[in-house]
This record gives sequence, structure tokens and C-alpha cells, in this order.
Amino acid sequence: MTITQSTLKELWGASKNECAHPDCDMQLADPDGDGVIGEICHIQAQNEGGPRYDSSLDEEEVDSASNLILLCPTHHTVVDKNPEDYSSRVLESWKEEQLTEGDVEVPETDSLLNELVANTESINVEGGSFIVTNNQMGGQVADEITNIGQQPRRIPPAARQEMVQQLAPYDPGPVTVTGIMGDGESLRLAEEIMDVLDEAGWDVSGPNQVVLNRAVQEIQLRIPEDTEAFRTLGNLFLQLGFSSAGYLEEEKEGIEVIVGSNI
Repeated sequence: MTITQSTLKELWGASKNECAHPDCDMQLADPDGDGVIGEICHIQAQNEGGPRYDSSLDEEEVDSASNLILLCPTHHTVVDKNPEDYSSRVLESWKEEQLTEGDVEVPETDSLLNELVANTESINVEGGSFIVTNNQMGGQVADEITNIGQQPRRIPPAARQEMVQQLAPYDPGPVTVTGIMGDGESLRLAEEIMDVLDEAGWDVSGPNQVVLNRAVQEIQLRIPEDTEAFRTLGNLFLQLGFSSAGYLEEEKEGIEVIVGSNI
């Protein structure tokens, strides 16, 4: 992916520092420029097989401002996982709606815009390169890239079906799934967990975003009472290799699954 600095500034101007989803008012960057959570979403995918892919677009058109939209991590995941519900025309209409609204001051520093590109960690480089074109001050250039280090947590398809089968017999009541605000990795895993619980027939909502007073590096199950359903869920997380812990809070009205940061 090659996105120029001028294209990034054009995207900021169109976004007015908010996620483009009409029902989301999440700011993409701190008003003082101290942090960025926004992510770049291709309206029509870069690679064949990607969401809303159009073979008629060349490389320059794929990475042009007209084919890009800025979203919060949650809605970036949602629109790319459900392209049948979020067509190119739908995403283009979101951009058009933003442009009809009043102007706001949007931070446009080079460092902030570079952080926006770096935040878009869902980009998988296959047979190409990922470059930040700010006078070529950073980026990765190679035909194949293997990143060493902490890898995103994912639920494999086979494990997903096993989880659904083991959880389907239970009906624990309403469950909320939550991820750490601004942490795309935890929010994507929260989305996967929510999908599993929904497929198992649980009454689940989310994923919500939360800011916590202390770092959480595990999947927490916060429940008003100890039940077999949540012992089963916690054990399934452990079998997947995730750190998991249960917290009994008798005064708690609802059930919450909090996905902590993968750090």
C-alpha cells in the first residue's frame, strides 16, 4: 500500500476527525494530536479476494483518496467482515454525508498522519510492499515480509465450531463483550468472541470499547455468580492459549467479557 501525505490530509479533511459510520461519533485522534485510533479502510480492496475488490482499479486508484475511508477499529472490522452488507456504494455514501456537515479543526501533523497509517495493522502484505511515503522516512519494502514478535490473537475456524458446540447448551442471560478503546487487536478478538457466542445462541451484545484504570492483559469474565457456562467459556479461552480469569462480582447486574490488550 502506498498512500501519499497529500492523500492522508485529504482523508482527514473529509473525515472531520470522526469515524465515517453514520451512527458512530468516535474521534479518530485526540483533539490535541496526542494519539490516534483511526484506521484506513479501502472501499474496494487492494487484493483479489478482499472485500469489495474491483479488478478494474489500478494501483494508483486503489490507494487514492476516493477509494479510502477513515473508520474506528470496530467499524473497520465490521465493514470488512461483512462486505455483502457494506457495499462500495454504502461506504461512498458515508463519505458524502460527512462532506455535507460543518467544518471542524482537524490535526494534520505529519507524525499524526504516519501514526494513522501504522495503526492500520490489519494490512497483510502478500506479494507487495507497505510504504509510508513521507520522503521515504519509514516503511517495509519486500516481496514477502515475516514480522517477528507478538502476534494477533485469533480463533481458528475449527476451534470456533468446537466452541459453538460446547456453549450452545447454555443460556446464561445477557452478555456484553468489551475491548480496550483504541486497541484494534483486542477489539477484533472481541468481535470474534461475540460472533461465537451469537452462533451458540447466547444473548450477546457488543463489542463495546472501554478505558480501564489499570492495564488488562487477559480475557476477564466478570459475572454475578459462578456458573458452569462461564467455567466452560473460561476453559475454552485457556485451551486456545489465551490468558483468562474469572471475577465474581455479586452486585454486578450484567455479565461482561473484557478482552485485554495483547502486550
